[in-house]
Amino acid sequence: MKELNTSIAYWETIGFETLSVNEQPYPWSIISDGINVIGLHQTIEFNRQAITYFAPDMKRRIENLKNDGLGDNINGFTGSGGAENNAVLTTMENQKFFLFSF
Repeated sequence: MKELNTSIAYWETIGFETLSVNEQPYPWSIISDGINVIGLHQTIEFNRQAITYFAPDMKRRIENLKNDGLGDNINGFTGSGGAENNAVLTTMENQKFFLFSF
């Protein structure tokens, strides 16, 4: 995304509400329509859309995915929850699917 405030204004026009706006480590925001939550990131780190899934038992879910044969498609993600609780799954279509514990 090139300009965070322009993107926020667009999403608010179609019914989303801004939940947070942050400046670190780059400009980003969380918006929601009450059902869907979208993260908007003004950075070159993300060059395509990604899906993010949060669950309190993510460590177990990641282990189950690895046990089901998807280990080669899962990369650790070093975030605040640690690599064992967070991961990035790359789907067969090369879509990034972030798996985060909360």
